Amino acid sequence: MLRGIPMLWTTTWWDRMKCHRIDWEAMRRSRLKAFKERKSRSLRRHPLSRPKSIRSTPISREWKRNSKPWKRTLTRINWNLSLSKKKTQRNVDKANEYKTLFQRSFTESGGKKIIPGKGTEEAETLEQLEDLVERREEILWEKIDDLVERIEQDSVRDAIMTFGNPPYYVKMTIEFPMADPEKDPSEWQRTQGTLVFELAPLEKMPHAVNFFLQQIHHKLWDGCAFVINAMHILQAGPHRHIKAGNYEANAVDLMDKFLKAELDKIAFQEYHEDYPHAKYTLGLAGRPGGPDFYINKIDNSVNHGPGGQDHHDLHEEADPCFGKLIRGKRVIEELSQVPVDHAKGGLFLETVTIVNAVIAYDEQFEEEAD
Repeated sequence: MLRGIPMLWTTTWWDRMKCHRIDWEAMRRSRLKAFKERKSRSLRRHPLSRPKSIRSTPISREWKRNSKPWKRTLTRINWNLSLSKKKTQRNVDKANEYKTLFQRSFTESGGKKIIPGKGTEEAETLEQLEDLVERREEILWEKIDDLVERIEQDSVRDAIMTFGNPPYYVKMTIEFPMADPEKDPSEWQRTQGTLVFELAPLEKMPHAVNFFLQQIHHKLWDGCAFVINAMHILQAGPHRHIKAGNYEANAVDLMDKFLKAELDKIAFQEYHEDYPHAKYTLGLAGRPGGPDFYINKIDNSVNHGPGGQDHHDLHEEADPCFGKLIRGKRVIEELSQVPVDHAKGGLFLETVTIVNAVIAYDEQFEEEAD
């Protein structure tokens, strides 16, 4: 059948047929490679397909360029190391800043360092500075405890040598307007009453007891006044009534007596848990306490005890409680009839004056019933 066909044409046809033969294995490999490339592009393009640790971070760009697993791991390690170095350097800079501020804060304006420079200059970290402060704080508290103990010992000796052996009683005479419902308060007749205080046991409150006895002995309370009659306390101080609801607080002539005698403030906030601020007990107002004192009209063991005065810097301290009212409770009730200005914290609108206060030597008193 091929006898009439030229040989040249026959060869060319066959060669063309050979060129168009399909290599199925090569096609399979090509399609598999294309599928893998499409899948790889999809993974790089979708942020949720990447590990959570590198989403939306600069490392994602390195992740795209370095497709091999070992390169991705190395990139991640380098990035974490870089972040760790930056964080460490920030901590070091912050510690150095704290160290500088710490050293400056303990330097007086005159250039004299309160804390010796050797301790702070040798400290290299914030932890070392904190350890230095803690050690110094422990030593300072030990010194404070020693001073408190010495003050209390001196107070016991001073009280016994000056006023004899306890118990101690104080009689205070006050002048106040007697309530008369048929007259205006400004026209009420003035009368006098006596308050008798029994001071706390010397072994429990030696400093506060001796402090108050010294004030009475030097007649510092003569001429002062009770100025506040609140719901919980009745407070007295070196103040002078001017007119209805107005007082000269810490009147110069009255306060000057306390200052000259150096009996205006107590040395420390003395307190004993066995002598709390129960009803009709006495307390020293202020921080540090004095010269004002008050009579508790209710049980103020919580409000005036340890932690009760949280508006002070050292809120864990308490007001010294150094005595109790044993006679004159009826006078306290009569004072409750004197009008006050509640808008000003219970200031008396009329004068309630302390005529005199004396130590009752060689007298014995029994506490009257409520």
